[in-house]
Amino acid sequence: MPHQRAPRPLQPNEIADHPAILYDHSVPREQMLLHGVKLGDGQSAIATSRIDHTRDNWIVCDDKSRYRIADGRVVALGVWDDRILAQLNIRSPADIEARFGKPEKTDQTQDIFIDYYDSGHLTVIWNKFEGQINAVNVRANANDQ
Repeated sequence: MPHQRAPRPLQPNEIADHPAILYDHSVPREQMLLHGVKLGDGQSAIATSRIDHTRDNWIVCDDKSRYRIADGRVVALGVWDDRILAQLNIRSPADIEARFGKPEKTDQTQDIFIDYYDSGHLTVIWNKFEGQINAVNVRANANDQ
């Protein structure tokens, strides 16, 4: 369960405040914040009180947000927080295309579609089994999986 945090002022480049910035191109990905943390920040920018566990170079927070770390820096923002994802109003794969556009590439497994955008810098994960969006990942480099 997420820890209670003090309210903070809304910020135009904060994904939690304005999830539409993930698809409307109003904020460059390098300036996007996920709970105050942006690509390129040092790992120390993630409050230790938020961290639930780490797995495969990802820091997983108690609010389901994830941050991929390489060489001590944040190289990917993982938007897995159901509260943020719900604000995207995506109820089907067609909604993903309506918001994000036609994907450049799609990978799939039995239960998962992964749509790639912006030369792989942004991915959207749709869970066919659950019938919902699971995540949007924003990467500094397309290779940061």
